[in-house]
Amino acid sequence: MCDLVKIGSVCKHYRIYNLKMSQKEAASIMGYSSTHISNFERGKVNNILILLWYISKGLDIKKVI
Repeated sequence: MCDLVKIGSVCKHYRIYNLKMSQKEAASIMGYSSTHISNFERGKVNNILILLWYISKGLDIKKVI
C-alpha cells in the first residue's frame, strides 16, 4: 500500500524544484483549488487525476511507490 503523505510530499517537491511552479499556478492548470492541491500534497486527499498530472509532467512513478 502506498503512503499518501509520501506521495504528496514527493509531488510537492517535484512541483517546487522541477516545475518551478506555485501551488496556485498548478491548481489553475489542473482545474482545482489551491486548497485541494495543498490537501493532496499533505496526504489528506486521494486524487489519482492529480497524481497523473504530476506523472504527465515528468515525475518518475518509481519515486512515489
